Amino acid sequence: GGARSIKYALGVGATMVVYSLVDKVGVGIVHPVFYIWFMYFSGTLMLWPYVARRYAGQWRQIGRQYRSSILVIGLGSCCTYLLILLAYRLGPLSYIIALREFAVVVGAGLGIVFLNERLTAAKAAAIAAIVAGLICIKLA
Repeated sequence: GGARSIKYALGVGATMVVYSLVDKVGVGIVHPVFYIWFMYFSGTLMLWPYVARRYAGQWRQIGRQYRSSILVIGLGSCCTYLLILLAYRLGPLSYIIALREFAVVVGAGLGIVFLNERLTAAKAAAIAAIVAGLICIKLA
């Protein structure tokens, strides 16, 4: 229901603030390039046992089959995350977090334009709320 959805939304929002604060502190201690390397390396080490067990014998074939997509998505996500980490060293966290989440609006727009998704009233309201939030943060 509605109350459960609101709880989930607040949980996601709180999680975003926490991981953004952790990232901001992390790049204040070490350079963003080392920070992102450590994040991806440690994440790989932690996930590898699960992937090896769950997809035993398949992961090589999947890697070959989707090599181009893996490279584009992997490099794209790494570069965008690195840009965010570099921005954390340069500006106020509140602006950067808000602008980072503007990617939701971009994703919705791309879905409408390229994937022929419908622009429902709920989706339009959510997009408007995100844009209004960005404007309010800038005006504050």
